[in-house]
Amino acid sequence: MDAIALGSGHTGLRMLNYACVWLAVHQLGYAWRDGLLGGVGRSLAGLACAAVALAALIAAGPYPLSMVGVPGAAISNSQPPTLALLVFGMAQISLALLVEAPARRWLARRRVWAATVLVNGQIMTLYLWHMTALVIVLGGAVALGGIGLETPIASADWWLARPLWLGIYLLATLPFLIGLARFERPARETGERSPVSRRRLVTGATLACVGLFAVAKAGIAGAGPSGASLRIVPALLPFVGSGLAAFGPLGRLGSLPSRTR
Repeated sequence: MDAIALGSGHTGLRMLNYACVWLAVHQLGYAWRDGLLGGVGRSLAGLACAAVALAALIAAGPYPLSMVGVPGAAISNSQPPTLALLVFGMAQISLALLVEAPARRWLARRRVWAATVLVNGQIMTLYLWHMTALVIVLGGAVALGGIGLETPIASADWWLARPLWLGIYLLATLPFLIGLARFERPARETGERSPVSRRRLVTGATLACVGLFAVAKAGIAGAGPSGASLRIVPALLPFVGSGLAAFGPLGRLGSLPSRTR
């Protein structure tokens, strides 16, 4: 798809890669559960092949080095995903499979597993709010005259400052985890929900995915007659879809229990 789209100039065809790339990675998870992946030999071979292929794709172009979108870059590896991002994902999966056995032994320790469960219980909060914490930290650095932001990337000072920056990011993220992680816990149900029809489930999932795709593609801010404005329809579609599918707070409001316990 990349070759056809980039070679012909019809870059819109690359939008199909959202299915080609992410469904491929998704299916690798099923292959792992079915026992088709894993083992030191196959994992090493997969990692080596993916690393060589990724280096060749970046060196030969037109794929950039960064696997996430960078402002000003001619091509983004993530929006939409590219062959390079798929190969990078395969390299990561091969690396994870390579350390699977020792990682399982390490996680069998009670304290390690308890810490893992603790973090995983608030992982979505961490994912959703870590960039907000990052913006707060960077804004503070800018307000203090750009302290630490002018260090040359990959220099010795840059690497030595990494632990300090990570510690500051962690401190900035903690308030979000303390205040918002409780929303990841399932709400108590007072009765059994009424069944949701397949049509509502499909319609709700479609609306939610369309809204999330629109926000991911073009952002949540738009241009209005008086300047910047909020793109209300894409922002609301995921909530409307969730409500139709009886999922989340809107779903709980719209789905009356069939009987009380």
